[in-house]
Amino acid sequence: WFRPEEVSTVTWAGNPHKPVETGPDGERLTPRKSFEAWRETVRLRSQRWSCVEKEAAGALRLALLDVVLHHLDTVRREREKAARQQDVLLAELDHRVKNTLATIQALVSLSSRSAEDLTSFVTSFQQRLQAMARAHTRVAEARWEAVDLGRLVEDQLEALRPREEGLWAAAGPGVVVPPQIGLALGLALNELARNAQQHGSLRHPGGRIDVAWTTEGPAEAPRLTLTWRESGGPPLTPPGPAGFGRTLVERSLAQDVN
Repeated sequence: WFRPEEVSTVTWAGNPHKPVETGPDGERLTPRKSFEAWRETVRLRSQRWSCVEKEAAGALRLALLDVVLHHLDTVRREREKAARQQDVLLAELDHRVKNTLATIQALVSLSSRSAEDLTSFVTSFQQRLQAMARAHTRVAEARWEAVDLGRLVEDQLEALRPREEGLWAAAGPGVVVPPQIGLALGLALNELARNAQQHGSLRHPGGRIDVAWTTEGPAEAPRLTLTWRESGGPPLTPPGPAGFGRTLVERSLAQDVN
């Protein structure tokens, strides 16, 4: 492709660049010296390309152009795919942010109605917001694809009382749930845990919470059953008017879980 220099010597019948010499007879050629052999050394030249080599070079050119064009087309298609994925992600992010803001707005509105004073409102709102944050963390770790139910349950109970105290247990098969359902379950479990601490089994010494879940039915569409059982608590009484916690559980589960 880049051939090296090949020095060659060319013998001429005479020096074409020889200046005209003036002799006794004026500016005339002299037969003895005018056609003396003259040798020229040719430099900075390589061997000539043969026809076969020129055809091979032309074929290589076409092959290189084909590779370059294929690469450019691949880059273009990848950029278009990345742009489409970015649009989908932005739309999904917008949807999730709106849902989260709507949930927070509902928490603020309903918490303010049920709170007796500003202190109780701030406390209950912070606890519910933290429950949402814990559920969001699990969902984000799963890249918004599916969240492990066992870890979701344990997060909410651990925030209530440390596992080492032995006041609660969670057991069930490995189950993953969609992100939106995971967020709704996180809020519901937090409400149940707070209720157990304020009014239920954990209000009395020796109280305990046991959470278990099972699945049944076909693998492609299993039915999930989650059981929240409290023991060692105060005597049960018929429920009165629905409070905010119960309303939140019913609304979140009815809207996001089916």
